Amino acid sequence: MAELTLFFATDIHGSETCWRKFLNAAKVYKADVMVLGGDMTGKVIVPIYTTQNGWQATWKEQDYNINTKAELDELVPAIRGPGAYPYVTTREEIDAVVGDAEAEHALFTKLKMDVLRGWMALADERLAGTGVRCFVMAGNDDPYEIDEALGSARTVVNTDRLIVQLTDRIAMLSFGASTVTPWHSPRELSEDEYLRQVEPLVGQLAAPERAIFNFHDPPYNSDIDVAPQIDDLLRVQYRATGEPIYAPVGSRSVRALVEKYQPMLGLHGHVHEGRGRYKMGRTVGFNPGSDYTEGMLRGVLIKLSDHKGVREYSFTMG
Repeated sequence: MAELTLFFATDIHGSETCWRKFLNAAKVYKADVMVLGGDMTGKVIVPIYTTQNGWQATWKEQDYNINTKAELDELVPAIRGPGAYPYVTTREEIDAVVGDAEAEHALFTKLKMDVLRGWMALADERLAGTGVRCFVMAGNDDPYEIDEALGSARTVVNTDRLIVQLTDRIAMLSFGASTVTPWHSPRELSEDEYLRQVEPLVGQLAAPERAIFNFHDPPYNSDIDVAPQIDDLLRVQYRATGEPIYAPVGSRSVRALVEKYQPMLGLHGHVHEGRGRYKMGRTVGFNPGSDYTEGMLRGVLIKLSDHKGVREYSFTMG
């Protein structure tokens, strides 16, 4: 009877600290399979402006006047750790880019690609010869261009829209896009289009009941999809008592697929606050949550059996 230990994390949003912890988790948790479930890239560029005497930057509401290369070399990893992209530039260049949607996209994508190529090289260094299988995919927040960088590694498989066989009986189907969000992110589909694209992939599974659905989007109203409710201006809504109002924000299509096909295991992310577990018929699903801005890698460690499915699980944080 084949058994394996799978470590799952997601939504690290460019955090250098979280990526390095993810790679280290293979050894720490003695995992056979590593899965990173989407939203790999960050959201913020931090300009570091050249001056006559050195450099200037603003990071976390603090102004930095940098006089030496050593100080610069100390600031750059501090910015990269939680997922922002430091960029040494001039004010003239930034002024020319800001407001030009095409130029902004090109710059942001270049910075993301450069980091991801470095991440893939680091994975090859850390995982080569270990026998650990590592699967990653983009999520709704990631531009399509990054798929090229994800394909540059020898030890990492970009598993988006693919079926991979983990054991003779257990297969994993991955899908990184989400249904529509208020933020109009790069990889979004209507609920109908989501079903239209995913269901033919499910149809390729020999035995969906023994499969893993690695879907970035969580099922609607599954307790792992609860997030603060926002209005049309993206403002969090509060009760009269001052507490945020929470509501389910997951995908109805994902819920329909889980209920119909009853996969052995669901791996989800997307909703950072949704850390937890659901049970839907025979399916057990998880969202490890995300705390990338603090450099904290939240994950879930799952022991699987060919015949018994999910045998054990534990949430991790470190």
